[in-house]
Amino acid sequence: MTEGARRRVLLAEDEPALASFYCRALRDADFDVDLVTDGAQALKCLQERQYAVLVTDVHMPQMTGIELLREVHARYPEIPVVVMTGQHDAQLFGEARDLGSARYLIKPLRMEQLARAVRNACEARPSRLLPQAPTRGL
Repeated sequence: MTEGARRRVLLAEDEPALASFYCRALRDADFDVDLVTDGAQALKCLQERQYAVLVTDVHMPQMTGIELLREVHARYPEIPVVVMTGQHDAQLFGEARDLGSARYLIKPLRMEQLARAVRNACEARPSRLLPQAPTRGL
């Protein structure tokens, strides 16, 4: 991974208010953030640039976050993926874990919670990423 990609995050979130909040949280934590609103756009960005982490919502148009996770894991296994959802669903968590997500977060999230999850994903080696139990925001 190049030096420039080390702190670049790709955020896939289709809700404008949440996208703005999450971008601000990550930028305040000194990450460079590229925002897309669906999984197809995320895959296109991943072909064009290197990213340290992908953060994706589960429920998006065109391609769900789980479908995106599946594609990213197959094409770019070195990129950690943080999955966010507003639903606490054990089956969804299990699927994300099985597909290799670095972290599974339950919305609503605090700014620091998201920044910490992304920092931890950046610091972890892809072969050593272990999904953690879902974390609920406050």
